[in-house]
Amino acid sequence: MTEELKRCPFCNGAAAYWEGVLCIDCGARIAFKDGTVAEHTAAWNARVPSPEVTALVEAARALLNNRAERIGKKYGQPVGIELDDGEKGYIVHSDDCHALEIAIAPFTEKGK
Repeated sequence: MTEELKRCPFCNGAAAYWEGVLCIDCGARIAFKDGTVAEHTAAWNARVPSPEVTALVEAARALLNNRAERIGKKYGQPVGIELDDGEKGYIVHSDDCHALEIAIAPFTEKGK
C-alpha cells in the first residue's frame, strides 16, 4: 500500500498527484519522469523547507498576526478583510512593510 501524501512543507496545503506531486494551494511541486507512485510519495514526504524559507514565513506570519492583534485591541474588532478569492487580506502599516522588506532581502537582488 502506498503511503499517504503529507501536507505541503511550505504552506501546509493539501498535495495531489499531477505529473509528480503538486501542492494544490501554493503550487510547490516535485516533477518526475520515472519512478513509481510510492517513490514519488516518499520523495514528497521527505521534503522540508530550507531554514531560510521557514524563518521568512514564520517572521511574516508573526508580523501580520502581531499587527492585526494590535489594531484589533486598539479598535475593539478583528482586523482584515475578505478578498474576492476568499483569502484574508490585511491593512499593513509602513513599518511592517519595511520589516518584511528586511526579512526578504536575502532572497532578492537587493540582498545579494
